[in-house]
Amino acid sequence: MTVDSFYAWSSGLRYVRRNVELRLHAAVPVFSCAITLMLTEHRSAAIVQLVERYLERNTAS
Repeated sequence: MTVDSFYAWSSGLRYVRRNVELRLHAAVPVFSCAITLMLTEHRSAAIVQLVERYLERNTAS
């Protein structure tokens, strides 16, 4: 009886741990992609501003 209840408890714990691991394995790439996209968007906006300033300075006649 004690062995059965221990087995049920440990298998439940394994299920929860595995579920958490799977969620983390899914969340890390999603979070990484989101950060990369935000940084790329920010960098692109900065480059556009630099090009606009350059063109304003060099095409003003």
